[in-house]
Amino acid sequence: DFQTEFFPITEPVIMGVATRVMSLRDGKKKMSKSEESDYSRINLTDSKDEIVNKIKKAKTDSLPLPGAECLNKNNNFNDEIMEDRPEAVNLLNIFSSLSGNPLSKVVDIYSGKQFSYFKDELSALASDILSPINNEMKKLLEDKIYMGKVLKDGKERAEHISNPILYEVKKIIGYL
Repeated sequence: DFQTEFFPITEPVIMGVATRVMSLRDGKKKMSKSEESDYSRINLTDSKDEIVNKIKKAKTDSLPLPGAECLNKNNNFNDEIMEDRPEAVNLLNIFSSLSGNPLSKVVDIYSGKQFSYFKDELSALASDILSPINNEMKKLLEDKIYMGKVLKDGKERAEHISNPILYEVKKIIGYL
């Protein structure tokens, strides 16, 4: 019965400005592992120095950082600033997400400041937040026995969850 509604529509897990993190080289493109330039993204495997270097080389314009006039009534960037200065918007959104501060507060603090100052602040914040993740990943990846157990346990859990669903799908499409 192909009219049966079986799969639920998923809801987003990540909300807010971090929903889509944009490229460090082009603020209109989504940050992606498949992007050719490694400078377009921050990888969780990047060292502290690599994170700092990538943020310092992130594309920006020559204007000072925008102020509160660029925010709409919901304290998000208005369409005009997103179109005209996507790289500034991207870096401010990244800072807001990493710091846990509302975008309006971040914009208020850095309004009118030069990108060189802001990039120093952002790179310090990003490396402080992401370096411990990098260190833990390296430690876990080096422990082959632990990684094998995680993969085996994950496979078993996934099969336990998916097998009843797969059975129902096969019934719906007539394979059973």
